[in-house]
Amino acid sequence: MTHPFSCPEDWTKWLSEGTNTGLQMAMVTPTFLKDDPELETKGAASAMIHFNGKVSGAFFLNMDKEALLFLAGEMLMEEQKEINEDVIDALGEIANLTAGATKDVLQGAGIGVEGISVPSVMLGSSFQMFHTPDTRLQSVTFALDAMEGVPEDKCKFSINVAFTDPDGL
Repeated sequence: MTHPFSCPEDWTKWLSEGTNTGLQMAMVTPTFLKDDPELETKGAASAMIHFNGKVSGAFFLNMDKEALLFLAGEMLMEEQKEINEDVIDALGEIANLTAGATKDVLQGAGIGVEGISVPSVMLGSSFQMFHTPDTRLQSVTFALDAMEGVPEDKCKFSINVAFTDPDGL
C-alpha cells in the first residue's frame, strides 16, 4: 500500500472535497483549476488554521480582495463593497468551514487529524511564509465562476496545506 503522504494527487482530492463541502453553506461551488506543491500567497487576504493529531501542520486560505468580497457577500447574503469587520469575520468563518470539512475528509481517509485551531486572519500581500525542510506543501487553486465582470485573475483563491509527515515518508 502506498503511504498517503507520497501521493500529492490524494491531497488534491482531499483539499478539493473539503473546500467544496465547506463552501456549501455560502452556496458557492468553486471550480478546480490546478494543484501545485508550492504555496501560492499572492492575494491580499489570508486566513490560517493549524491542525494537530498524528498529522500536524497548517491550513492556509489565500485570495484577492475581489474574491474575498464575493465570498463574504455570498456567506452574509448581502453584497460587500469594502473590507470591514464583517468581511474579516466572514474570511475566518470561510477558513473554519473549509478547514473543518477538510479535516473530516482526512479523517475519513484514515489521516490522523484530530483538531483545528481558531483561524488567524491576515490582510495585505507583503508577507512570506517559511517552513522547515521536513514540511510537505500542497496548494490547490480554484476559480469562482459566478463572479461576473471581474478580471479572471481576481476570481481565484487557493487552499494550501503545510504538514509534517510523522513517518518520514
